[in-house]
Amino acid sequence: MLRSDHNYLTIWGFWNGLDEILAGKDEAYCRGVNLHEACQNGIINAREAKQLLEREQRQLAAAGYRDLLPKPTHYLLSLRHSGSLVLDKDGKPAVRSAVLR
Repeated sequence: MLRSDHNYLTIWGFWNGLDEILAGKDEAYCRGVNLHEACQNGIINAREAKQLLEREQRQLAAAGYRDLLPKPTHYLLSLRHSGSLVLDKDGKPAVRSAVLR
């Protein structure tokens, strides 16, 4: 149950990749994989998953949000049809998340 004396905002989305990738190339769409699944499938290791989760927590906090129950299953990576990860401008895996404020 949500408390009536609080405001809640839920953000959840399935991310299919950058518009620039999808518009600029005639390739298959990306598919989402959460951090837990990515570890299980050897796409990233446990250390990388922990670092990505911590980075997302910091970025959310800087934007005034907090994940009330952070779980690796709440954070999505995007895989191209070739199996490579979609990376952000820093060369790290791009992550999307579900958050509550």
